[in-house]
Amino acid sequence: MTDLISVYEPVKATGKPRVVFIHGLDGDIRKTWMADPKDQGTLWPRWVGEDTGCPVWLLGYGAALTRWKADAAALPRQATAVIERLSNEPNLFEGPLILIGHSLGGLVIKTALQHGILRDVERHRELACNIKGIAFVGTPHFGSKLATIAAWTHFMRANPQVSDLRLDDAHLETLNQYFLKLRADLGFKTRTFMETQPVRLPWWLGGRLLPGVTIVSPMSSEAHVPGEVGIPIEADHITICKPKDRNAAIHSSLIAFIREVETAATPPATVNTFAPLASENIEAISPEDRTDTSVHLAFSTFGVYLDADTDAPICTSVCIVTDAPDRLRQQLQQIPVLIQNNPLVNVAAKSRAQGMTLQQLLEDPGARAVVLRELEVMSFSAYMYYCPKEAFDKLPREDRVHKLFVGPLVHRLSKKGERFEQAHAHLVDMPVYLKEAAEAVHSAYHRAVDVPRPGANKYAVLEDLAALIARACARHLSAPDDAESANLFESLRTRIRYAEDVATGVKHKRDVNPLP
Repeated sequence: MTDLISVYEPVKATGKPRVVFIHGLDGDIRKTWMADPKDQGTLWPRWVGEDTGCPVWLLGYGAALTRWKADAAALPRQATAVIERLSNEPNLFEGPLILIGHSLGGLVIKTALQHGILRDVERHRELACNIKGIAFVGTPHFGSKLATIAAWTHFMRANPQVSDLRLDDAHLETLNQYFLKLRADLGFKTRTFMETQPVRLPWWLGGRLLPGVTIVSPMSSEAHVPGEVGIPIEADHITICKPKDRNAAIHSSLIAFIREVETAATPPATVNTFAPLASENIEAISPEDRTDTSVHLAFSTFGVYLDADTDAPICTSVCIVTDAPDRLRQQLQQIPVLIQNNPLVNVAAKSRAQGMTLQQLLEDPGARAVVLRELEVMSFSAYMYYCPKEAFDKLPREDRVHKLFVGPLVHRLSKKGERFEQAHAHLVDMPVYLKEAAEAVHSAYHRAVDVPRPGANKYAVLEDLAALIARACARHLSAPDDAESANLFESLRTRIRYAEDVATGVKHKRDVNPLP
C-alpha cells in the first residue's frame, strides 16, 4: 500500500515547490526522518517546510526488508505504485515538484521517472515532467553491500526488492544511464548526499561477525551527474536522514537546493526526445484520413511446437511492426559498436561482444545495460500472443497453427492503413501462414491484402529482435516475481502495444488491462 501524508501546509503556497520525502528499504513513513522517534518535533521534513515555506508530504510504500515482516514488490512495481499515487494528488501540480529519496527511495524515484516518460499514461507523464528537483540521500545507484549480506543470510527471507540492490547490478547501471539522459532532456536539478560512517548491523545480518559496514559506498552513492558531486555527510546509512538540529550540514544544503530549484523553476517541460515514434502513430490516425503506410513485419515464437508439448510454462508468438525497417536494422547492428565505444563497459565484455547475437549480448552482464538502453528508444511496436502450457498441450495441431501463427498474422494484416512489404521469420512455413492469413482477411473483412514477400537477408536482425521479445515475454509471464526477468520486461513494456491470451481470449493493452 502506498500512502501520502501532508506534514506541512503553509498559509501561502501558490507557486511554491512541492516537496515529497520517500523513505528507503525497511523504512517508516515518519520514523525514517526522525532523530527521536518519540518526539514529533524532530521530524526533519517539517523543518524543511518551515524553513522554505514549501508544502511537504511524506510518501510510504511496501519496503520491508524481509518476508518475516511483510511482503514487498520488486522495484519496477513499487515505482509504478509510487508515480500513480503522486499523480493522483492535485496539489503536487500547483508548483514545481521536488522529490527526496533515502536509500532505495532514490532508486524508486529514478524508476518512477523513467516509467512516467516512457509509458503512455498521460497523468504519469505530466507528473514526471513537473519534477524540477531530485535529492538523493544515501542512495545506492550501483548497488549496496546489504543485498550481498542478505543473500548470504538465507534464513532472513529477503523480499524481491533486496535483489534489486545487488552491487554492480546491470539493471541499476542501465537505470542510471537512462536517468542521466532524462536529466539532460528535462533539465531538472539534482543533489546527492553521501554517508561516510559505517553502521553496525543487527545480529541476524551478521552484526556479530562484522564490526561495521558502510551500506552505500562512496562509489555507489555517486550518480555521476555532470556538474555535480556527492556531498559527504558525517553520518551512517541510518542517521544520514535524521539530522539532530537545523544546523546540520545536510539540512542547510537541502534548504539551499530547494531555493535553487524554486529560482530556476520553469513551466512543465515538453519532452521532444521521447515524442511518439512514427511507428506508434500507425493506429492513432483515423483510417479515413490517411494513406497506407509501408511497414515490415518480423515474427518469432518461444516454446511453440506443433507436434509436441511445450517445454515452457507459457509459450509466446510475437509480431514486430516497424515503418522504419532500415533505421531499426541499423540501430540493432550498431549495438556492438556502442558496446566497444562505451567507457563503462570493461575490456573483457568488449572482447566477448564481438560476434555475439542480440540475445547473447543481452545475457552478458557487461553488455546488458547498453542493450537495454538502446532497445528502450527504438522505433518498433510489438504484438504478443501467449498460451499457458496446460492449455497449449491440449490443443490439436490445427488449433496451434491457427492460434499462434495464422491468427496473429490475421490480426496484423487486417489493420487498415498498413501495407506490409516484407515479412521476416526463420520459419520454413511462414509463406504458407502468410497466405492463409491473407485469405482469412479477405474472407472475414471482404478486403484483399497483398501477401508480404519474404524478408531480405539484411533484415535478419529484425527476426532476432522478435525472438528476443518472445523469449523475454514468456519468461516474465512464467515468473513475474523474478527480478531479472521483470527488469528486462520493464525495458520492453512500452514497445508492447497489445497482448492476448489465445486460450481465453483475454486482451491486454498498455492502458487497458495491462500485462502484469
